[in-house]
This record gives sequence, structure tokens and C-alpha cells, in this order.
Amino acid sequence: MTSQLAGGVLRRGDVHSTPPSGARQATSLPGLGIALLALPGLATAAFDWAARADQIGTWPARTLWAYGVLAAVGGMVWGALLAASGAPRAWAARVTLGLGAAFALGAQLYFFERYHAYMNPRAVLVGTSMMPSVGQQLWSDRASFVLALGPPIAAAALLTALVRRTGLVDAARARMALDVALAGLVFCALFVEVRQDGGQAAPPDVLYFASMGRLALAHWRHDAAVERAHPGPRTPIRVPATATRSERRSVLFVITESVRASDACSVATPDCRTTPFTNELLPSRFGFSQMRALDSTTAASLAVLWSGLPPTSSREAMHTAPLLWEYARAAGLDTAYWTSQNLLFANAGAWLSS
Repeated sequence: MTSQLAGGVLRRGDVHSTPPSGARQATSLPGLGIALLALPGLATAAFDWAARADQIGTWPARTLWAYGVLAAVGGMVWGALLAASGAPRAWAARVTLGLGAAFALGAQLYFFERYHAYMNPRAVLVGTSMMPSVGQQLWSDRASFVLALGPPIAAAALLTALVRRTGLVDAARARMALDVALAGLVFCALFVEVRQDGGQAAPPDVLYFASMGRLALAHWRHDAAVERAHPGPRTPIRVPATATRSERRSVLFVITESVRASDACSVATPDCRTTPFTNELLPSRFGFSQMRALDSTTAASLAVLWSGLPPTSSREAMHTAPLLWEYARAAGLDTAYWTSQNLLFANAGAWLSS
């Protein structure tokens, strides 16, 4: 079918149909697309503020400025990843965005709800012995953990679909966005150091990126903080048997962990206000008011308290010195140990099994 138009012939193949409404919509909303790219960073900062506003409010101005800069870097990473995911067939970028959102946001918020602290580089570098106990906790609490990962993944998928609908990102822009995202991730992983407020003065996503980067770098460099020899089975020196008393007594030795001396009543006093429940439970206790353990880990603390050795003792000394339990056994006493700490942590189970 042909028709005459301005002295020429208009053929069927020359007719261009009007684009469907969906196609027009996909190329006419760049402003919405830019707003969507900024949304992950803004949402992360909002969730972090909601979780620990009381903590952030105590930071000095310099720390707040640094936090703001790191929040902007994290927002740039998310926005760039989201832009790269909005291109056609960008499945690798979408998988990266989903996994990053799940762990850098979902897992971080999960840990904060339980420990009131985010995972940070310091904890990762000194906590490789934590992995068995953490893995056991995650498995026992797997339903809650999976539920924590779900919302960030769903949000990433929804935002990706919306960005695609805006038509903001083409193939060239997607490649540029991916380069920006990788540069931001490398910066967070290798160059971000957070020392203020116990290493917590940064958004949760930036802390996660920095933690994974420091862990990978430490393994690459064979860092002793990561590859140190953890406590192992002991070979204690034999304690000579001692005469036993005819009167058998039951002794309960109570140890508090990570508690300041001023925050607990070691010695029973009538005016105790910090831990009055201890007076009610153990009114006739003997308080060891000069017994302290100031060191870097729980394993060293237990060795100090139970052996009398200083925390600077060698690994060999810590593994051969008799402990309180060996002395009690030599005196003919039966002993038992109750703890709320997972014995997988710091390989404590192997150290205590001797």
C-alpha cells in the first residue's frame, strides 16, 4: 500500500510507528532515575541513625565530618552499582549489588541488634578464632539471619527494576558506573581507617567493606594478627598430691568478664549499689579485690586468673603451667566449670580439655 506525499512515494517500510507508552516512559524520567541512585546511601544513613542516634550524637564535630564523608563514599558505591545494574543484561552487577546489600547492610544490622556494635576491621583482624562460634550462632539462629538478609536483597531488586524503567542508564554509562563502584570499593577496602569510638565511627556498609579488605590484605601479607597460633591442648606440669582435709567444702569461683572494678561489688558490703543482686545471692562471699586481668583477649584473661602468670608470659608457659583446676584435683577436690561463653571461641575448649 502506497500513498503520495509531497511529490514522492511513501512506502510501507518507511512508516515508523509511534513508540508504545512504556517506551516513552522509559526515556523521559532521568530525574527520577537520579533520585533512585541516591536512595540507597540516604536509606543507609537513616537506618544507622535510627539504630544508634544516642551514640552518634556524642561524637565530636571532626568525627561527624569524617562520618559524613564516608557515608557519601558508601552512597556513591551503591548508586554506581545500582546504575550498572540498570543496564540490559547486567547480571553480574545485579548479583554483586544483591550480595553486597545482603551482607554489608543486612548482616551488619543483624549483628548490631545482638551486639550493639558493627563488625569492623579490628574485630575481623583479631577475631579469626571467632568464626567457629559465630558460624555456630548463625546456624542456630539461621531463620533470623536469613530474614535480616531478605529486605536488602528485595530492595536492591526493586530499585534495579525502577532504574531500568527510567531509561537513565545505557551500556556506556553502565560501564562507567561500574568503574566508579569498583574504585569506591577499593578505596573503602584498602584506605579507610576508623579509629574513633572504638572503630565504630563509620556507616555499617563502609565498615563491612573495610573489614573484608583488611582481612584479605592480612591473609595476603601473612599478618601475624590473623595467622597467630591460637590456644591449643595443654600439657600442664604435674602438681604433687597434697593432704586433704577431713572437712569437704563446696567452693564457687565467680568470674566477671569485661567489667570495671568500680562497676561491681567484689567484696560484700551493705551499701553496694552497683550489683546489689550479688549481695543477695552470695552474702558471705570472699571478694578478691586485688585480682585483675588486663590483657587483650579472653583466653589470656583466663590464663592469668587461673595460673597466676602475667599476661606477657610465653605461649609455652601458658600451656604448661598448672591451673586452679589441677591444684584442686591434687587436693582431692572435684571441680566443674560453667560458662556462658561458647568454648569454640579462641579454641577455649581444647585449652580446657587437658
